Amino acid sequence: MGDCETNGFKQESEKSVRRCSAHLEEYSECKTFRNPNFGSTSFDNILWAWLTIFQCISLEGWTDVMYMLQDGTSSWVWIYFAILIVFGAFFAVNLLLAVLYVKFTEEGPADNGEGGQGSDSLRDAHQSAEHSEPGEQGEVAVTTWSNNRLVLFCFKLQAHKYFDLVTMSLIVLNTITMASDYDGMPTSSANVLEGINYGLTSYFAGEMFVKLIGLGWRTCVSLA
Repeated sequence: MGDCETNGFKQESEKSVRRCSAHLEEYSECKTFRNPNFGSTSFDNILWAWLTIFQCISLEGWTDVMYMLQDGTSSWVWIYFAILIVFGAFFAVNLLLAVLYVKFTEEGPADNGEGGQGSDSLRDAHQSAEHSEPGEQGEVAVTTWSNNRLVLFCFKLQAHKYFDLVTMSLIVLNTITMASDYDGMPTSSANVLEGINYGLTSYFAGEMFVKLIGLGWRTCVSLA
């Protein structure tokens, strides 16, 4: 059976015949079609997903995208789109516009001498807490266990100048790894990404425990 064009979509040959989704089991078979809008509307990779989400939060044809996903996957995708429209289109976009408006209309630092004092004092306090030894500041929760070698080691480790740099670098690597997934990825590549993901998750969990042990949960909350 050759290919044919139906309603602007390209219907593939019998090789692409697959089992229908659970909510479409009344049909005998399902055929794979080309992604709509000349292949630009899809979630096959991070770039097309960003474009599709941008289209949805602009409220331009988002219902059509939702209906197509319901036909191809599950009827429950409306929950995702309801959250996306409420928090993305109505909240996040308006919040961004409000922040930009306030940023360009507020008084500059030269007009208000007290503008930068709060952030400077907070930055100085954070740096002082990171580079001080347990026992120098009474507010640091680690002073209670200053004789504990594990606590001292974790405190000095999280205060090291390269600790945050390594953490931020791994966060960027984790973002790139998560964005590298795409439809039709080979199994070997997917296994490699999964292994990297497990390794990064282990590091982030270890980082959390190091800071909790070295600083204490109260200090971690106050510095967050």
